[in-house]
Amino acid sequence: MNSAIQPIENPNSDLAYQKAILGSVSRTFALTIPLLSPALEAVVGNTYLLCRIVDTIEDATELSPTEKQRLSRLFLEAVLGTISVEAFVSPCLEALKGYSNVDELDLIAHTPTVLRILHTFPDTDQAAISRCVSIMSDGMSHFHGRQTQEGLKDLAEFEEYCYVVAGVVGELLTT
Repeated sequence: MNSAIQPIENPNSDLAYQKAILGSVSRTFALTIPLLSPALEAVVGNTYLLCRIVDTIEDATELSPTEKQRLSRLFLEAVLGTISVEAFVSPCLEALKGYSNVDELDLIAHTPTVLRILHTFPDTDQAAISRCVSIMSDGMSHFHGRQTQEGLKDLAEFEEYCYVVAGVVGELLTT
């Protein structure tokens, strides 16, 4: 277990938070994820929340590309356990203090809860989730400074962007 992650004191309350916040930060996935078997629901719901955190950074129009890259890197390092989760949460919440979606801010504040749940999954699931989040986080960071008012430069770049924000999730789900 990652020493930077607090042990689960009440796994049921962590999962209850995961279910509740999923309904607050997702419109479509919150309808379908609960239809999965309980074990798969926990894994897919957790993965969705991890992806929603990095996507929140991407969606924050008030942040510069450099700040988005920094926060994405901190998030990934927290997920991979190379830094404490608080080393991500505090600077992220500070950078997003003007962000208007309070549910997404609450999710970021509860990153320790989401990561505690992640660390209860079998190693193979954790590896698949970490791969997905790594590709998404690194990929989004790559594009933070590349997008212009006109969009991306060509179809190939657009396809690469689609892969890092969505295609990799399909790979995760099949894994």
